[in-house]
Amino acid sequence: MNSLLQKLNSAWSGLSRREQRLATIVGALILLFMAVSMARGAVDRISDLNSTIRNLQQDIVNYHGQIAKKKSVEAQYEKVAKQHSSKWTEPEIRDRLRSEIYRLAQIEPPELDENGIPRTATSEKGALVGIPSLQPGTLDAAGDGYRQYHLSFHIGDCKLEPLITFLERLMASPQSLSIDALDISRGDLNNMGVAKVDITRTVVAGVQDEGAAAGAGASPAASEESPRWTCDEGEVAILPGESEAKPRGYRAHAAKEGAQFYLLTPVTAGATYDLTLDAGASGKGQLAITDEGGATVFEGAEPLRTDGETYRYQLQFSVPGKAGQEVKLRVPSFMLESIDTTVTVYKLLLRERTL
Repeated sequence: MNSLLQKLNSAWSGLSRREQRLATIVGALILLFMAVSMARGAVDRISDLNSTIRNLQQDIVNYHGQIAKKKSVEAQYEKVAKQHSSKWTEPEIRDRLRSEIYRLAQIEPPELDENGIPRTATSEKGALVGIPSLQPGTLDAAGDGYRQYHLSFHIGDCKLEPLITFLERLMASPQSLSIDALDISRGDLNNMGVAKVDITRTVVAGVQDEGAAAGAGASPAASEESPRWTCDEGEVAILPGESEAKPRGYRAHAAKEGAQFYLLTPVTAGATYDLTLDAGASGKGQLAITDEGGATVFEGAEPLRTDGETYRYQLQFSVPGKAGQEVKLRVPSFMLESIDTTVTVYKLLLRERTL
């Protein structure tokens, strides 16, 4: 090391003053260039990090916006879901569609009830467009989980503006309607015309009907589409669901000893079912499966826990009778043994076992 320093010192001493000044300037420029290069790299890196931070902040804002819209979207979806059922027959689909078309054809369409059915057939202000009659349509099993009902109808003499309003209402209907074809014709000497409309209603597997035997995690909901729970010698109250800690459900209160709180469910004879439910009870009683009248109790009844806490109960049962025949049983049936016993059901799942 000392030898190297001596050589450098000797070389430096051998340079003239002018050469030493030039060497000093060159060395300073090299150091300055290195410093500028490092500074540029640091600035570019900081700029990239700032861009990444801005993008992440924008993502957070977007996610918050999506979360804020979630509740409104779910509420709108629930309104549409009430207009659907996988168990509706063709006449039921046709009648609901006819009612919806006549409702939208009013100047002020009547409001829908909880089931999506018009509260009145017509409004006091009369019709927006005239629909002389509706012929039966056709029902197609279009795909797995949904069906399509096709219907054509004519609109009598009307102006273009009311017709457009009516078509907009059809497209915005909660019954999932689509306009397949539209044919409008108008006379040469007036501004009135007639129209032919081809529409399709898509019916999907929506909210479950009463006693859905193969549902996936059905929660008792506070609506007309919910299962119809009954309490003999007692009262039933609907819990609308205020929060996750207080979900939707049904509560029964026994007014006499021997009260039964049950759901009358159609099942298939010869089949075996698994029943799972979340429930809480205060007072003596048992969870059972009984016949339609409640007199015959199937094997496997389970005593209720009486501390008021929510527990998960599971029962398995086989349906007696001629194989393939539909019968009704009380599935489940809470048999309440003492006065003032209270039972609350939050979630119920009934599945048919397959080989």
